[in-house]
Amino acid sequence: MIAAKMDRAGRILLPQPFRSELGLGEGSEVLVSLENGELRITTRLAALQKAQAAMESYKCSDSIVDSFLADRREEELRG
Repeated sequence: MIAAKMDRAGRILLPQPFRSELGLGEGSEVLVSLENGELRITTRLAALQKAQAAMESYKCSDSIVDSFLADRREEELRG
C-alpha cells in the first residue's frame, strides 16, 4: 500500500508504480467501483478479461450449428 492524498476537487493522484503496472498514461480511462467499502480502480481491458473468464464456464465445447448440421446429414442418409 502507498499513501495518497485527495485534493480539494476530490482527485487522487495514482502513484507512479501503480500507473506503470497498469500501463496507464495521460488520458487513460479506468473503471472505478466501490466494493465492500473499498474503492477499486481497474482498466477496461482487465475488466473485459475478468468478464470473459467468468463466462468461460458457460461456453459450449461443441458448436451448436455443427451439431445441427451433423444431425441433418444423418437424417438425410437414413432417407
